[in-house]
Amino acid sequence: MTIEEAKRFFMSCGGSSFHMSREDEALCQAYRRLNIDKETEETWRKELEAEKAKHATAPWEEYDAAVERLLEEKYLVVDILPRQVPAESRGQYFAAEEFYTKTERLAGLYRKFAEVLLGLNCYYDLVVSDGLLWIRNPAPERLFAKIAGCWEREYVNILIMEEDSLISLSGGDLYMTIYHPSKELAETAAKLAAAQGLFVR
Repeated sequence: MTIEEAKRFFMSCGGSSFHMSREDEALCQAYRRLNIDKETEETWRKELEAEKAKHATAPWEEYDAAVERLLEEKYLVVDILPRQVPAESRGQYFAAEEFYTKTERLAGLYRKFAEVLLGLNCYYDLVVSDGLLWIRNPAPERLFAKIAGCWEREYVNILIMEEDSLISLSGGDLYMTIYHPSKELAETAAKLAAAQGLFVR
């Protein structure tokens, strides 16, 4: 393996040693034998970030308008409960809600939401709000960190333009909302949510 080949391999795996080993163990071993220094990897990582920045999409007004429109559509929620709790329920919903909003429990729930979205990103092109910007298909590490960390009152919108759908998270809520889901999107989300012990309803 040459240095140029090593760089291409590094870049194609998003600069992640984990993804390099998962992608091709033999190539990963060849890469390691080159003993590439951390400074070189950091330079490549900056080039990679610059390349990713090109995917920070420009038509923000289009995406903002899509969010406003889709918020008026029918929706499903990804929730910790299989059905809505009736107002006359004798159960301890409010006590349970307070328990789940404890820091460690809420952070764990948002990690589950992040896992669901990583799975969806394997099937769909995701455009993710990031402050005033929209980022198309952020690196898995970045997407996971963004979603898992938004439990602290941050608001994140995710557009799936090919499905004309919106996924919305508002930090502190115990659910994630999917607006205007197609049948396929709803079924895929339900399977991914079930794997995390969550329900789509």
